[in-house]
Amino acid sequence: MEKYYPVFLFIALLMLAIGYLAIRKEKRRLNTLARYHKRLPILMGHDQFYGKFDLRSLDQGQTWLAVQTSEDQTVTVLGYAEQIYPGLLARALQNRLFVNLPIEFYEQNYKRRCGGTVGYGSYNLESFDGGKTWFAIKWTDDWQCIYLGAAETVYPGLLARLQGFDALIEHVEKHGPITLAGHGAAKDLQVLTGAGFTVAAK
Repeated sequence: MEKYYPVFLFIALLMLAIGYLAIRKEKRRLNTLARYHKRLPILMGHDQFYGKFDLRSLDQGQTWLAVQTSEDQTVTVLGYAEQIYPGLLARALQNRLFVNLPIEFYEQNYKRRCGGTVGYGSYNLESFDGGKTWFAIKWTDDWQCIYLGAAETVYPGLLARLQGFDALIEHVEKHGPITLAGHGAAKDLQVLTGAGFTVAAK
């Protein structure tokens, strides 16, 4: 029997390691979810005047937007909460109608793009409808999020340029280097200009 002790010990240690990793993974998931709930609060409920409502914020509750969610969980932004539902936000906040959704919801719907580019400087864009509508935000030195407005209003043309870069990268990954020659010349030129490049003729 003693000859099997090393095997039993190995199995026990393996089980402990698996359990430890599972606990760490779950703890990370819960911490991530807590950060989502704090920074991206959601107010949902039923109002006597407006009926069913869904309000969301990108800046820890400083600015609220009214949205509509379809059966397939697609989110459509209707506009600023106070413009769509005058007086509703104050009642919803007073009644603390906050909703904490599962992490899968946030991972599917909340998107972020940040970086820097010529003409715009640094930018930070976020979306909570899977990338259909984008908003510009700014982080302060003490890590407070400030909502600046719709991305196209704050950075006119930036989204089109970023999407153009995405198309350019996809084109190169699929078809190889840009050559501006042969049958693919027209498409090469199209994706280059779409990404903001100016191509001069020889």
